[in-house]
Amino acid sequence: MSEIPEDVGFVIHSRRYRENSRIVEIFTREHGRIALVARIPKKHGGREMAALQPHCESLFSWRGRHDLQNLVNVDAREKYQLEGESGICGLYCNELMLYLLDKQLPIPALYDSYKTLMQQLNTQTDAAISLRQFEGDLLHQLGFSLDFASVQKDLGRPCYFHPENGLSYQREENSIKIAPAVLEDLAREDYARPETARAAKTIFCSTIHTLLEGKKLRSRALMQSYRKYTS
Repeated sequence: MSEIPEDVGFVIHSRRYRENSRIVEIFTREHGRIALVARIPKKHGGREMAALQPHCESLFSWRGRHDLQNLVNVDAREKYQLEGESGICGLYCNELMLYLLDKQLPIPALYDSYKTLMQQLNTQTDAAISLRQFEGDLLHQLGFSLDFASVQKDLGRPCYFHPENGLSYQREENSIKIAPAVLEDLAREDYARPETARAAKTIFCSTIHTLLEGKKLRSRALMQSYRKYTS
């Protein structure tokens, strides 16, 4: 009998599939993104449903040989209570992983970054720094990170970022200028200063927008609506 994989992970997407079943996309630490069919009993299925909620780290086991495999067991480990903007930020990260990550590609470092972000969002503290860290880690794993360190070596020259062409010493239309001190922060992945956080958000979000190739994120529309009605 073949070994049944087991790993910790988070549900990043779920939809109904036939009667009493769901297709769940999970992001695991050692196996990457996995698509599973979860059969939920009509009776006594509360434990499984609780463990299959977003923002809950659970222990999964599954079997199968194809892209869509079968859930064997799931046990909730730690539930993060994300509400308001925190919940929408969590949805945003889930959508990015759903659309941009290949299946069954292990990325333990990105999993750890995601879990750190969940912990920050759970405490209701300002999670902007962790969110930028996650976006930067995601782009790095996708092969689209920018080499701030090499540009930062020549601080005597102004540097610009263009959404399509990346970093350059040449100013182009629609490019933004990056101050030397900000470049130094970005090279160290230090997003604490407000001006660095703004630059990182612009750079990362522009790059992500290009990678999404026109896919719409529900989280962005939800955030706009949330801020409109809570302002």
